[in-house]
Amino acid sequence: MIRLSFVCVLAATTTLLLVSTVRAADPISFTKFDVPGATANDLEEAYFVPGINEDGVIVGTIGTAAGGAEGFIRTPGGATSTQIVDPNNPAHFTVLYRVNDEEVMVGWYTNDQVITHSFFLADGQFTAYDFPGAFSTYVRSLNNRGDITGNFQLSANDPGTGFITPRYGQPITFKAPDPTTNSLAPEAVNDLRAVVGWYTTPSFPFHGFLRTPSGKFIDIVFPGTNFTRAFGINDCGVIVGRYRSADGSRHGFYGRYGHLQSLDVPGSVDTTADGINNEGRIVGQFIDSGGMPHGYVTSKVLGAGCDE
Repeated sequence: MIRLSFVCVLAATTTLLLVSTVRAADPISFTKFDVPGATANDLEEAYFVPGINEDGVIVGTIGTAAGGAEGFIRTPGGATSTQIVDPNNPAHFTVLYRVNDEEVMVGWYTNDQVITHSFFLADGQFTAYDFPGAFSTYVRSLNNRGDITGNFQLSANDPGTGFITPRYGQPITFKAPDPTTNSLAPEAVNDLRAVVGWYTTPSFPFHGFLRTPSGKFIDIVFPGTNFTRAFGINDCGVIVGRYRSADGSRHGFYGRYGHLQSLDVPGSVDTTADGINNEGRIVGQFIDSGGMPHGYVTSKVLGAGCDE
């Protein structure tokens, strides 16, 4: 059961959109939801919805009218809690990222847009986490084994180092293979310790990547674009993320390495795919034809689940 004693519980607006198809054989339904208070100057930043566990608990972040950010939790029944802000964050910029099956959540906050600290959230209690010796720490994901992943910086200008901190044992650190990398963001870790994320270089704006459990680094690039960011991976290796097309619009994608398929909410002008669970349900955000942002969760996507 989700414990919400420290937040304000509000009812979310939920709408079942019409069934669409990515491929004729793969019908996907999208359930739209709106989080009270989600406002941002940049509509792309109004919602970030990267977390979903096996019970259907969804976590994410909304942009606020004041230019800050706060987390939210959406229950499987559609009730939404808001105003989830780390108590050490008076600047009110808290990013809630992932939730595992034990309903332990992770994220990070910043008070000055320079130094960032991370946290665990369980049973309504925040616990601080900073990578040893780091200037800034971004914990972006955890798995059901208790492993966490993200990146840390040793200074404000450091492009960052990826890490996997096992529940037991010493941290594993890694860099992108391109020495010209100017930023690195490991976004998700599954129970096998496969990690996906993205990195940037001067010649290629965004590369997605997969780091296998053995440490092999594989580029994930949606065909025909130089803007690919991988955001989620489930235990059977299905990856989700987003790419930008030539007209500047964003689109979601899902699939295994080498077999990626585009994903768009019907009627949207912009869609992201930011998280996936082992059932093959995908979460993200979209902007409708009227320019308004929303969150969404899909039905089980054929070929994306681990029980097929």
